Order: sequence, then C-alpha cells, then structure tokens
Amino acid sequence: MKYQDILRQAIPALLAISIVEIVNIEVVLSGAITKENSMLFVWMILKLIPTFLFSYISDLHFRKETLIICQLLGIVGGLFLSVFGFESWVLILIAMTFNPIPVARAALLDHFPRYSTVKLVSFTFLAQYIPWALYTYIEKFDYGSVVHFIVVLLALNTILTIFLFKKDPVKNELEVKEKKNTSVMKNKNVMNSLIAFTLAEITFFVFEAYLGYIPDGHSWLSITSFATLIGLGIAVLYTRLPHISIITLFYGIGAGMTAIACFHCFLFKSSCNNNILSSMSFYSVIGGLYLPFVTDAVIRMKGSKHRAFGSALVESADTIASFVAPLLIFLFRYDALVISIFTVLTYVVATVFQWNVEKKVEVLK
Repeated sequence: MKYQDILRQAIPALLAISIVEIVNIEVVLSGAITKENSMLFVWMILKLIPTFLFSYISDLHFRKETLIICQLLGIVGGLFLSVFGFESWVLILIAMTFNPIPVARAALLDHFPRYSTVKLVSFTFLAQYIPWALYTYIEKFDYGSVVHFIVVLLALNTILTIFLFKKDPVKNELEVKEKKNTSVMKNKNVMNSLIAFTLAEITFFVFEAYLGYIPDGHSWLSITSFATLIGLGIAVLYTRLPHISIITLFYGIGAGMTAIACFHCFLFKSSCNNNILSSMSFYSVIGGLYLPFVTDAVIRMKGSKHRAFGSALVESADTIASFVAPLLIFLFRYDALVISIFTVLTYVVATVFQWNVEKKVEVLK
C-alpha cells in the first residue's frame, strides 16, 4: 500500500468512521440517551435510516459524493450540538442524517482491490473501536470542546475527501464473476448469517448493558474495547477468509466460554458480578475476531456491486442486538445467573445457524 494511497483513500475513510464513534461516545456521556428513557431506542432505530439510505445511494456508483454529503451533514449536526446542546430534536436530526460507516468501508474495499478484504474490514473496525478504548480519557474533556473538535475534524476530512479522494473505480473494475443474488429476504444464507451474528452480538450487548447495573461498570468500557482491539489485531493477520467455518468456530468458542462462566456463576453466586466483568474481556476478544470475518462474508455473499448495502446489513444487525439487550436485561430482572444461562443458549443457537450457512455457501469456499 503506497504512502500516497494511504493519504488519499485510507485516511479520509477511516477518519470518517472514527468521528462517528466519537459522536456516539459524547451522546452516551451527555446522559441524553439512557436505558431508562425512550430516547435510547429512538436513537437506535433512527440510525438505521442513514445507514441504508446512504448505502443504497453509494452503491449506485456515487461513493465519493455520498461520503462527502454524509460528512457535510455531520458538520451541520455538530454545529447544532454546539449551539443547542443535546436536545432531543438535535439528537433525532443527527441520528437520521449521520452515519458514513458503511459507505466509508465500501469505499476502502473499492479502492484497494488487491488487498485482503478481511484486513481492510479489520482496519475499519479498528477505527471504530479505538475511540471507545479511549473512553475514560474522552470523558475528561468538556463536551463543548469535543464537539468543536469533531466539527473541525469533519471539515478537514471533508476537504481531504473532496480534493484527494479518487473518484469511484470504473464499474467494470468492480465486477467479478458472481452468482446472481436474490433479495435479502430470499437469500437464506445471508439471513442465517445475520441471525447468527445478531444472536452473538446480543450476548455481548447483554453483558455490556449489565455493566451499567454494576457499580463502576462503565469504567470497563475502555477495557472491553481494548480487548476488542486485540481480537481485531489478530484478525488483521489473516490474508483472506480461510473458510466460513472459522466464524462457526468463534461462535463455538463463545458458547464454551459462556458455559464455563454460567457453571461458575451457578456454583459461586456471590461472585457472579466479578465473573461477568472478567468474562467480558474474553468475549470482547472473540467479538473482535469474528466482526471482520462476518462483515466480509456478508459483503461477499451480496456481491461487489452491493458492498455498502452488505456492510449496512451487518451494522443494522448490530443495532438490533444493542436495541434488544437492555430489554432482555430488564426482563431477566438483572439476575446474573439467568443472564448467564441465556448467553449460553444464544451462542449455541448462533453456532447452529452459522454452521447451517457453512454447509450451503459456495461463494466463500
């Protein structure tokens, strides 16, 4: 990867992704969205609008233009934040207009066709989780200063995108020999893979939501994010997707780890909280490992013409998981043992669904 290519293509795409996560961190720190109010669920649902809308537009061969528009809308949202603060209507506006992640990820894959897609996707997730690993440091800064920093950084990145980012590759360069894909509702392989991924992510988000119940649990966000970075760092070492079964293997390891944690919680109920806290780091490493592989698998199943849409599907599955988890925690009445049993079951079902995909998918073999 040449220095000029990194400057012109990789930096604008990866910076756009990191900025989204810094915004998400500030929204969490503001306390405007919590598990106790409906704004959390409104925020999550509305974020799906730009995720799919901009993905669809960019897949029509307007990748660079869409990425620019996403960032300009982010600047507008940042200016509203600096003037009006974290008012509900401002958060709704940002949720409905700002999410360039699938577009940026697809752009990176478009412009580096000779490089491993698993590596490239891993880099995009590294860009997502690095800000969360710095959560405890970011929260020390005044939100106004951070918002101004976001606006300035977005403006600079937009300028980089306009003047340095190359135009989209010619369509013929992106087209490869692929089987015709049906709609996502008819594509059982994509759906089964997304269901498995959603279940695995529900396990992670259930434990993350439980952290909010434990005293000083939020202090573990940086630790779990750093653990996810370790998993992503390992995933970067892979030059290609060796076989879709590696995803099944990761889910199976997750099932085994949750079963051990559940058994420990059953035997030593008084130490359930500490057990969940320590287990979160291991789950985060596993999550960091399977995230790029699942994303790469879904994008490849959807085809090179629908890279942003494939990425958006994975983003939406992740959003659904984060939406469902707090509801489940409330339903389980914050009972650590019940939560542990549930996570074992979800990981087992996820493994079964992914194994079913493994038997049928040809494009990844």
